[in-house]
Amino acid sequence: MDFSYVIITYNRRERLLSTLERLLRLTPAPRRRWELFVVDNASTDGSADAVEQRFGNQVNLIRLDRNLGMPARNAAISRASGRYIVLLDDDSHPLDDAVTCCVRYMDQHERTAAVSGRVLLNDGRSEASAFPGVFIGCATVLRSAALEQVGLFDERFFRQAEEYDLSFRLVAAGWRIERFENLLFRHEKHLGGRPGDLAVRMDLRNNLLLTQRYLGEPQRTIYREDWTQRYLALARHADQRGAADQALDEFEAMRSDEPHQPLTDSAFEELFQWQHQAEHVAAWVNENKIQRVLIGDLGKNIHATWRACRQAGLDITAIASGAPMFDGLDYRGTTVINDAEALAPRPDGIVISNINPAQVGPRLEQLRTRFDGPILTLRQGRDLVGPMQPGQMDNPLVPFDHRHAETFSLKPLPRRRLFQWGRLPDFLGIGAQKAGTSWLAKHLAAHPRVHMPTKEIHYFNQRPGQSLDRYRALFAKARRRLCGEFTPGYSVLPVERIRRIAELMPRVKLLLLLRDPVERAWSQALMNLVAYSDRSYEEVDDQEFYHHFLSAHSRQRTDYPAMLDRWLSVFDAGQLWIGFFEQITTEPRQLVRSALKHIGVDEPGDLDHLPLGEVVNRGPNIAIPPHFQRFLRHLYADQIAQMVERFGERVAGWQTSPEHAHRADIARHTAGSPLEQPTGGPS
Repeated sequence: MDFSYVIITYNRRERLLSTLERLLRLTPAPRRRWELFVVDNASTDGSADAVEQRFGNQVNLIRLDRNLGMPARNAAISRASGRYIVLLDDDSHPLDDAVTCCVRYMDQHERTAAVSGRVLLNDGRSEASAFPGVFIGCATVLRSAALEQVGLFDERFFRQAEEYDLSFRLVAAGWRIERFENLLFRHEKHLGGRPGDLAVRMDLRNNLLLTQRYLGEPQRTIYREDWTQRYLALARHADQRGAADQALDEFEAMRSDEPHQPLTDSAFEELFQWQHQAEHVAAWVNENKIQRVLIGDLGKNIHATWRACRQAGLDITAIASGAPMFDGLDYRGTTVINDAEALAPRPDGIVISNINPAQVGPRLEQLRTRFDGPILTLRQGRDLVGPMQPGQMDNPLVPFDHRHAETFSLKPLPRRRLFQWGRLPDFLGIGAQKAGTSWLAKHLAAHPRVHMPTKEIHYFNQRPGQSLDRYRALFAKARRRLCGEFTPGYSVLPVERIRRIAELMPRVKLLLLLRDPVERAWSQALMNLVAYSDRSYEEVDDQEFYHHFLSAHSRQRTDYPAMLDRWLSVFDAGQLWIGFFEQITTEPRQLVRSALKHIGVDEPGDLDHLPLGEVVNRGPNIAIPPHFQRFLRHLYADQIAQMVERFGERVAGWQTSPEHAHRADIARHTAGSPLEQPTGGPS
C-alpha cells in the first residue's frame, strides 16, 4: 500500500462527506494503492453514521467514545498499511497529483520524514507553519517508518502545537521535514471571527510546554518570555484574557512532569536558525552599508532576527508590528509600533523576521509600498521539480517566485530584452472552453486600442518548447496598442507552466469566462462527439456521452475551483478578471466594457458598432436530455457548491435543477469504465 489518508472529524458532517467524495473521485492513483481512514471524535451530528451509510467499506471508519482532539489521528495511523500517511483535515484536500508527487520524492529521499505543500484558503491567501522544519497538519505526507521510530502524536497536546512537538522529535532524530510551493492543497476552513477560548488556551499552554521539553538554557527562558508575550497579546486582542490566565496556570501545574529532551545543537539550528540568520544579516549589511535597521514584524522567531541584528552591530530603530494586536509592546527594549510610525525615522534597511512562507511575500509587498530601500527576507520557498519531470531527480529543487525568495537587497530585477520586432502579450484569455471565449475575443479584438493576432495560439500548453522569439513575433504589429491572445486550454495548465507565464509576464492581465458546469460539459461533449466526428446526435451512443463526461479532459475543464486555485497560487487576484457566460445574454455591453477596462482600456468608448447579439462558433443546437442533466448535476454538485460559496448570487442559478440525480446513476456508468484520472493539466 503506497499511502493512507488519515482524517479526524468532530461535528463537521457535510464538510467531511464532501471531502471524502472528492478524495474517492479524484485521487490520481489506482484504488488498490491507497486507503482512506476517518476517525470520528465522538461527533453528535451523525457524522459517523453518514460516512458508513454513504461510503460503506470504501472508508475505514473508527468511532471514538470521547473527543481526543488532534492526537485521535493515532487510532488510524496505528492501523494504516500505507508506507506514507497523508494527514488531512475534514475540510482539506490535495489538488492535482500533490500526494503522488510527495510519494515519488520521498521514495528517492530516504531521510525525508515529511513533505508539506502550499495550503490555499478560500480568500486567496495561504497558510503554513511559522517555523521551517515543522509540518502543517492539514496538508502533509508523513513516512510511516519515521513515526515508528519517534512515536505518534502526544495526547497532552489536545490541539495547537501538536505538529511542533512531533516535528521537533523527528528533526532531533535526524529526519528532514520539507515544504514545496508547487504542491498544492486546498483548505475550506471558515475564515474570520475571533478564536475561541480553547484555541487561545491551548496555543499559549502548549507552546510553553515545547520550551520546557525541548530547549536548554538560555534558549528556554528566551522563548518562554517571547511566546508568553506573543500569545498574551493575541489573547487580549481576542478578548480572551481569562483563557490565557488558565493556560498559564495549567502550564505551571504540568511543567514539573514534562520530560526534558533538549534538542542537539544541530537540531536547534535546523529549527530556530540562529546561525543562518546571523550569517545572512551580516552579508546583507556589508553589501548595503546598513547601520540603522527596522525589523519588519514581530514574528514567532523574532529573537533569531533581533539577535542577528545585534551581532551585526546594527542600531534597531523599531519593530514594525505587522498586526495591530502587537502595537505598543516592548521587545527587549525596542518599541513595537505600526508601520507608519516605524518608518517615520527612515532606516537604512528592513529585515523581515517573519519566516512563515505564507506570510513573507504579502508582508514584503506591504512594506515595499512604503519603503524603496533594501529589504531582507530570511526564508526562501522551493518548488519540487523532479517527480513532475522525470530525469531531474538529482537536482529536484529550484528557487520559488522572486517575490518570496531570499534576497540581500531588493534591487530592481534586470529588464528583459525586448525585441524590436515583437513583444509579449499584455493580456491572456485563459478559458474556459465552451464558455463564450470566442465571442469575447472577437469583441475585444474589434476595439481600436486592442490587437489580437489570432485565437488559440496554444503556445504555453502545446508548444512551450518553441522559440519565444516566434511567439513574440505574433504581436509585432500591435505597436502602441494593447495585445493579447485567447487560448481556453490555458485554464487547465499545471502550476509549473503558470509559473513560467508569471516569469515572462509578471504583470499580465488574465481573462476567464465561466459557464454553468452542466451546460459547459454538455456543449463540449456535443462538439467532440457530434460536430468533430461528422456524425448526427442520434448516431452517438449514450455510453459514449457518459465516457466523455467522466474523462479527465472534460472534468479538468469543468473543475473551476481547482482551476482558480492553480492560477491564484501564482498570480494576484487583481490580475484575474472573471466573467460569466450567462452575461453574454443578459448584459453583453457591460461584460465587454468590464473586460476592456481590466486589460487597460480605461475609456472603452461607444460599443454600439459591435454585433453583441451575434453567436460565435455555435455548436449543435441540441438541448440536454433530462437523464444527462441529472447525471451531470450530481457529478458537479461539489464544484457548484464551492463556486456558489465564492461568487454567491452570480452563480446561484447553477444549482437549479428540476430533480436530483441518484448516486446509482454515477456508480452504474463508472463501474468498469476505462476512465482517465485527472492529473492537473496536459503536459
